Amino acid sequence: MAEFVKDFAAQTALRTTRLLSDNGTANGTVTPADIFGTMLLSDFLPKLMIADDQIDVIAANLTSYAIKAADKNKILLFLCSGACTVTLPAGISPGFFVQWVQWGAGILTFQSATGAGQNIRSAAGLRSLKQYGSGSLQTMQTNEWLLSGYTQV
Repeated sequence: MAEFVKDFAAQTALRTTRLLSDNGTANGTVTPADIFGTMLLSDFLPKLMIADDQIDVIAANLTSYAIKAADKNKILLFLCSGACTVTLPAGISPGFFVQWVQWGAGILTFQSATGAGQNIRSAAGLRSLKQYGSGSLQTMQTNEWLLSGYTQV
């Protein structure tokens, strides 16, 4: 039976792509990293939360993203390193739901499509609050969106 390190200072939990890393000071005892190997974000999220095809990863170098009908019932994982504008499409029927996660450092700004005559309702504001913040977007009626989660003005 494996013995886990009692001094967890010997391990470093990372909030980047590596979730567990052994810094080599375990003094010969077996660590979780020895048993499970290095766990990457791509290994961790789909297995614990939802199927691979329900998470869309938005690239770090994007400055804008347009929500599309195919995003319905998905989690959008934004890796954006800089500010990113997320545009909500017009004409989406009630019942559309998508979750968003600001995984990168770039703040997300939510806006309606130009000239679409939409309303975006939010208790706090139309920008994500900070890295690792999350929330949801849903249509309450056609062209009426509700933005919830960790947002700011």
